Amino acid sequence: MITVLVPYLNTEKYITETLEGLLSQTYKDFNVLCIDNCSEDNSRDIVERYAASDSRFRSIEFLHKGKSLALNHAINSCDSKWLAICDADDVWLPTKLEKQVNYI
Repeated sequence: MITVLVPYLNTEKYITETLEGLLSQTYKDFNVLCIDNCSEDNSRDIVERYAASDSRFRSIEFLHKGKSLALNHAINSCDSKWLAICDADDVWLPTKLEKQVNYI
């Protein structure tokens, strides 16, 4: 199992494309933990819709203390052997996780 960490802050312009890229992965044994760094736009609403429709997605809020601390907080709340970080404005090719899993 892989946990994909997605830290975000005010990324409503990009987060849908990012999450759709995760949904399109050919490797399916993963969870997504989205860490809201106190967004002031509709980012959290978008993420919450994904969490409501796919049990692999989870959203947590983290006080606005920066990306590094948000990631550290998320890492401490994961029990997966493998972690992957996907920034909220990244779009992964559909075979990204599959290729990484095959490599490891």
